[in-house]
Amino acid sequence: MAPQAISTLPDSNPLNQAVREAGLALLALQMPELRGIPDSKDERDAIESLEAVADIVDNAVLSIGRELRSFFGHDIDLSLFTNQLLGALDGNAFSVIPRAARSVAADYVADRYPYHEAAE
Repeated sequence: MAPQAISTLPDSNPLNQAVREAGLALLALQMPELRGIPDSKDERDAIESLEAVADIVDNAVLSIGRELRSFFGHDIDLSLFTNQLLGALDGNAFSVIPRAARSVAADYVADRYPYHEAAE
């Protein structure tokens, strides 16, 4: 199905409402600007930004799950619609970002100060 322009008009379909609200919230997000040498603030900003994206998407997925449970019946376990993106990012992207930041910092120190040992 081809995407359509986002409308702020009311829609009686709760699935459309959930997706529209998520889309508008994602459009409103201000992501951090990544410039210069990465540091701990960049690391925190990146993780916080991904958490904000996950919060928006996960809320939409949970809303959709609630509608599906209402429509199909109580055999749908809402825990399967809860924090799915956050769960995927946690332990994956959230663990690689700090490692990458430490690696870049170590590379910078090694390049800039070749006789200085970077702290791990």
